[in-house]
Amino acid sequence: MRAPAEYVKVFLRAYLKGDGHKNAFGLHYITSSKTLAYQLLHLLARIDIHGTFSTHGPTRGRIGAREIVSPGWYVVNVSSNEARRLGFNYNFPTAAPRRIIRTEESFYVPIKRVQVEPYSGPVFNLTTTRGAYAAPFITTHNCHLYAAGYDLHTSKSVKAIMERFEEIVGVEELKVIHLNDSKNGLGSGLDRHEHIGMGYIGEEGFRALLHHPTVRELPLILETPIDERRDDQENLKMTRELGK
Repeated sequence: MRAPAEYVKVFLRAYLKGDGHKNAFGLHYITSSKTLAYQLLHLLARIDIHGTFSTHGPTRGRIGAREIVSPGWYVVNVSSNEARRLGFNYNFPTAAPRRIIRTEESFYVPIKRVQVEPYSGPVFNLTTTRGAYAAPFITTHNCHLYAAGYDLHTSKSVKAIMERFEEIVGVEELKVIHLNDSKNGLGSGLDRHEHIGMGYIGEEGFRALLHHPTVRELPLILETPIDERRDDQENLKMTRELGK
């Protein structure tokens, strides 16, 4: 579930060949497992693809003299418009109706049905004012940001990220930054820490980040490795040097 995007695409293509099919309207992934169906939706979302979910109840039929009973199955559907974003070069003669509205942060989809399910157990009524969060502040992790595809290499890209953060959340909510370099490249989806300046973000990236006026006022928490190359004190020294 945490594989890099290119591996996710390879898996989805292979799954489609084994337990799925393509028609004029898009791609359809089939499984008898509800858990797997939700995992497929999650994988699609990981690569910025919106899938829809449908269920099919138990059925009975016959093959020759044998009676066949199916417990039901689940289908994860990807419309032709969304499927093109997978980059698989599928040819769809029909464009699916555009029911999805996209922004950079969200998918907006129509609600077809509201269903009430019986439930017994604890219920928590959490209400907040507009703009409030479960915690009174936000801690962000620069290695996570980088692994998720947010470029931290230059002052220009750091400035763009902070402007987007201000637009969506508000920089006044940002109180702490968890600071590490990354052993893996931009958008890898892997949280693997490296010594400051020795990973893919590099000295230039940390210099850009540490010189941003918002970041300069925040506490930074290091969680870098300790090995024969460096210890905590040396990483702290490097961070201070890059921040001068």
